[in-house]
Amino acid sequence: MVAGKPIWVKDIYADVNSKYRYLTASHPIYDAQTQALKGVCNVDITLSDFDDFLRNNLAAGTAKKLLIINRDGKLIANSTDKPSTTFIERADGTQESLLLGIEKFDDEVVAYTSQYLDEVSPNWRQSQQSQSQKIRYQNEAYWVKVLPFQNEQGLDWLILILVPESEFMSEITASVRQNAMICFAAIACTVVLGLLTANWVILPLKNFTKSVRAITLGDWKQSLPEKDRVDEIGALAQSVELMASQLEISFSSLEEHNEELQRLDRLKDEFLSNTSHELRTPLNGIIGIAESLLDGATGPLTTQTRQNLAMIVSSGRRLGSLVDDLLDFFKLKHTELELQRSPIVLRALVEVVLMLSRPLVKHSLIEFANNVPEDLPPVDADENRLLQIFHNLVGNAIKFTDKGAISINARQQGQDIVIEVIDTGIGIALEEQVRIFESFEQADGSSSRQYNGTGLGLAITKKLIELHGGAIAVESTPNQGSTFRFTLPLSPTQPTKAAAFSPQKSLAEIQQSFVMRRLTGDTETVSILDPQTLRADHPERYSILLVDDEPVNLQVLVNHLSLQDYAIAQASNGIEALELIESGIKPDIVLLDIMMPRMTGYEVCRQLRQKYSLDELPVVMLTAKNQVSDLVTGFDCGANDYLTKPISKAELLARIKTHLQLSSISVKNAQLYFQLGESEIRLRHFLEAMPVGVVIVRPQGKPYYLNRLATKMLQKGVVESVTISNIAETYGLYKAGTDEYYTSMNLSLIQALLGNSSGTDDIEIRREDGVVIPIESWGTPVKNEEGEVEFAIVAFQDIRQRRQTEAEREKYIQKLSNLNNSLRRFLPKEFLQILGKTSIEEVELGNQIQRDMTILFADIRNFTSISERMQAQNVFALLNDYLGRMEPLIEQHSGFIDKYIGDGIMALFPNSPQDAVRAAIAMLKALERQTINLYPELQIGIGIHTGESLLGTVGGHNRLETTVIGDTVNIASRIESLTKFYGVKLLITEETYACCERLTVREIDRVTLKGRSRLTTIYEVLLNSDRKKQEHLLLFRERSPPITAKILNSRYGYF
Repeated sequence: MVAGKPIWVKDIYADVNSKYRYLTASHPIYDAQTQALKGVCNVDITLSDFDDFLRNNLAAGTAKKLLIINRDGKLIANSTDKPSTTFIERADGTQESLLLGIEKFDDEVVAYTSQYLDEVSPNWRQSQQSQSQKIRYQNEAYWVKVLPFQNEQGLDWLILILVPESEFMSEITASVRQNAMICFAAIACTVVLGLLTANWVILPLKNFTKSVRAITLGDWKQSLPEKDRVDEIGALAQSVELMASQLEISFSSLEEHNEELQRLDRLKDEFLSNTSHELRTPLNGIIGIAESLLDGATGPLTTQTRQNLAMIVSSGRRLGSLVDDLLDFFKLKHTELELQRSPIVLRALVEVVLMLSRPLVKHSLIEFANNVPEDLPPVDADENRLLQIFHNLVGNAIKFTDKGAISINARQQGQDIVIEVIDTGIGIALEEQVRIFESFEQADGSSSRQYNGTGLGLAITKKLIELHGGAIAVESTPNQGSTFRFTLPLSPTQPTKAAAFSPQKSLAEIQQSFVMRRLTGDTETVSILDPQTLRADHPERYSILLVDDEPVNLQVLVNHLSLQDYAIAQASNGIEALELIESGIKPDIVLLDIMMPRMTGYEVCRQLRQKYSLDELPVVMLTAKNQVSDLVTGFDCGANDYLTKPISKAELLARIKTHLQLSSISVKNAQLYFQLGESEIRLRHFLEAMPVGVVIVRPQGKPYYLNRLATKMLQKGVVESVTISNIAETYGLYKAGTDEYYTSMNLSLIQALLGNSSGTDDIEIRREDGVVIPIESWGTPVKNEEGEVEFAIVAFQDIRQRRQTEAEREKYIQKLSNLNNSLRRFLPKEFLQILGKTSIEEVELGNQIQRDMTILFADIRNFTSISERMQAQNVFALLNDYLGRMEPLIEQHSGFIDKYIGDGIMALFPNSPQDAVRAAIAMLKALERQTINLYPELQIGIGIHTGESLLGTVGGHNRLETTVIGDTVNIASRIESLTKFYGVKLLITEETYACCERLTVREIDRVTLKGRSRLTTIYEVLLNSDRKKQEHLLLFRERSPPITAKILNSRYGYF
């Protein structure tokens, strides 16, 4: 009660007999609503119950011991079979139960443990921390654990656990053994499952891999059994098999294509070989005849003739060299070249090559060095082909070396001789080194390369070295030089004295060999006359500057042009040409080669265009390249035209003449431009004086000119940022009467730009000062001779005053229209049309026409008796409501009302009687539907007759009316009066019935009508509501006995 919560009673007491000890648990009980204490519930638990619980549940086995003690060291419970209490004898002979101290517990190990703990930790009973100790008793080790046990209900005990180390370790050992067995079993299961899985997964994959490998080796028909599986492997197998079939088709097509390409390649090689052989004969003839002429075979020659013949010989030999390169390339490619091997002494041969190469150097800035040792063993090679190899390498070094040295080294390396050709030239870039030995490749393929050649020299050299059994490589650093290193095999024998040669002995022979003939053909140059100086002493002559690095090309151009009385100057490169022009020479046209050393024709043209325009100095490009990209580049640089080599003389002269004429025309154009400027000024003055605003617009929609009045009205002049899409917004152009900008495409100026002349008057200028100006604009395009729009001219004027006048005029027109509409109510427009008139103004007194027509008369029955029971205003309301409903029905059926006769209607139907009948039926149905509830007694009768009528105008000078005259009107009126007599709603005459179809009628009677001598048959038109009428209904005839009614059905049944 004091604690106010459940508690355990600290004191353990004995029962009345002192036989048992109890532990009491108390729990207070409160009222759920008032929280007032209602009582206390106590539960007593014997300590022996604790012993049984520990013995049965916690301490499995006899060796382990668990004891619960209080802080005084008294036993509460234990897991052994020994009691936790003891009994003492009282004086009266009864026994009393007492708690045992742990030191007195009947267990030697427990007693020893208590004594040990007292020694090592005297306050262990009061400790709030758990303690662990290892003790040894009678040669056996024990683990001791002391745990404090406390809870909120007041318990404060200690739990003492003793476990023999042997039993503890045996359990661990057993657990380890058990775990080991489980692990071994798991590993065994895993291995078995892994093998089974591998057999299920990997075996198909191995088979699949084997099949795929067979497919990769070309077995396209390989079948994959795994394709029948329904898993991912099956899907993959299906895809691979499909891919194999597609690859089979592709490879088959590729093989056929490859065979065709190989066939074409063979044909190409055969063509080149045959063509090269065929070229030799005419070349030998050209060179031989030219050389004989030079030697004086036909007599003395002039200097210019000798110069031209020398150029022919040089060009022929160069062409022969190209032919020989092609033949060598063909033979090497098809392994048709045979070597005539013999022992060759390298030093002597290298000395000959260097002696022959020195004349090829145009200046003395290159030194040659033969560093081949004299005692170097001979090589096994073909002498002519070895000379060709050295020439190609040394010639290549000379090309790319302006100054420095070219040396040839050699050394023995095993069974080979390593030879090096070293130069100090421009070098080769690393990315170019891997492809310079390929056919038709050059380290510099640009338009500005300084060196000629086909790109076959190094490729042939490489194949010749490989044919000897050697190899070639290059090492190079840009701007420092290159080293070409190749190997040749040692000769197995020594050269004989007869075969050994010295430079002096064999020089003449080598010069006559086919190799040297090719070398001289590739390197010979012929000088030409010095460039002429363009003078001003012949102002009537046109001057031409020729720029080309090939003397032969220059001489050809000079020969073509010198006969045309042109003053000619020549330059061998672009820099020289620019220097000539800077020195004061001003040619009329420049013929400019593109591929030149140091500066390309493109660069020369760009520099010329910085000073001279296309018209001032025409430039015609001379090029051997005819690719579109090359031509586009030339035009981008500022060229006027181009000629492709070889140049046709006629085309050359025609192009030059054309550009010179164009240049002259440009001068005249300048004069015309000045005159045009004067005309433009006069035109501007005229436009400024115009009484309307004028705007001129360019094709892109940019304003070009606004005159004074246009600027004043718009309060803006030319705005450069204007485009077609924002022109309305920029100048404040709105759709009249709205807040929307005017649609740009509908503006007159935009239509004019599209080539259309147009005008509009629904535009408003809304200025920033708030003034709104309505304008009318007209636009027209200004086209050139090709019909293209160059400008658009728009004129516009302020129409505020006109708008005011138009508004007043509109009012008068509206009044006239209203008056005309009012007059139409008295004179129907249909009547005018029948009379052949278009306006009421055309109608005159006495206008008349006679024609067939159907007349409809309708009248309200007993209208007088109905109106007498109504107020006056209601009478007119009823009448107007009725007439207002009937009029549109008549008009819908192509009729019109001629007269309203009180409550009666006279309507005319000029087209068809069927229209009149249908209108009558519609009127009756409408009356049944709409007015029967308002006016139950209102009924009408309708009579219709068809016949010839006379329409016209009658009256006097002050009043005129339209009218219809004739028996048709009278008969229709009388037929309507008979409807009441016969008790029917709609009667028609036999003339009307004869013109109608799809009617259900019954014959009513044959009657005599006033004004008509013969009898007239009349019929009742039956409506849907009349179907109930029986055939026995009597028909009435005037002054005749009744007869049985006849129901006449039309071909199409009821209406």
